[in-house]
Amino acid sequence: MSIGYFYGKNKKITSSAFWLFGAIVFLFFALGPLLYINGYIFRWDGVLFTIPLPYLLFYALPFIKGVLVTPRFIIFVFLCLIVIAGFVLDKIFKRLNNSLILKISISGLIISLFVFENLSIPIPTINVKIPSFYQQLRQDENNYTILELPFALSTSFYTLGEVTTSAKLQYYQTVHQKYLLGGYISRVPESYYKYYSRIVGLDYLINPLKPIENKDVLSIKQAVASNFNKLNIKYIIIHPEYYNHSQLRNSLFFLNEILNTKPTMVEQMLIYKF
Repeated sequence: MSIGYFYGKNKKITSSAFWLFGAIVFLFFALGPLLYINGYIFRWDGVLFTIPLPYLLFYALPFIKGVLVTPRFIIFVFLCLIVIAGFVLDKIFKRLNNSLILKISISGLIISLFVFENLSIPIPTINVKIPSFYQQLRQDENNYTILELPFALSTSFYTLGEVTTSAKLQYYQTVHQKYLLGGYISRVPESYYKYYSRIVGLDYLINPLKPIENKDVLSIKQAVASNFNKLNIKYIIIHPEYYNHSQLRNSLFFLNEILNTKPTMVEQMLIYKF
């Protein structure tokens, strides 16, 4: 309906122009610092180039540069377009004079189109049933750390490890109430990620893409055990469904050699206990 703004004379041109300007500004912000059209690199006459957008000017400013997910600005675009649509609808109703039936019909059609556009059927859901093993941990009054694998430390803008596990495994914490080594956290300096990625033992488990040699395991065995003790890790819980075959095999081999033991299968989870 906002396209109708351009049709005919609008006596509320000052107000509507303000909202139209706002929609355009926020639309450019929503596109981010560089224009993406199936990839942001463009080629013309053999020359590669990018197209900068207005948000690039604000990218280095405090607070504003923190809006790393610029498509969120699309919310403000919609708010502006809704107001413009109101101007257009008011103009249509005035042309209908006193035809109440037509006004109700048009309003119903617009509402129906809006509901249809935003309808999500079926609603996507996931199984969030918490394994009973975590209920058992809740009964343990001692405080200690649980290392859930695949490991993930995420601020939603940047993730160290496997992001798909963060929210669900942190939800389990509402039951067991022990410390977690990973999970979703607030925005933090980059040094936090560097710290975790440099912990001997954890550095391999974060991304176990390649097998590790026996000699390499032996060379770091004491350091890994020492680090895990410093972190007060009592349980390492592996969730196989989030691994591919090679990653799971590499992780199990590494932990079996480091801990001199094999995991116990509990409710489809592989569990190491110190």
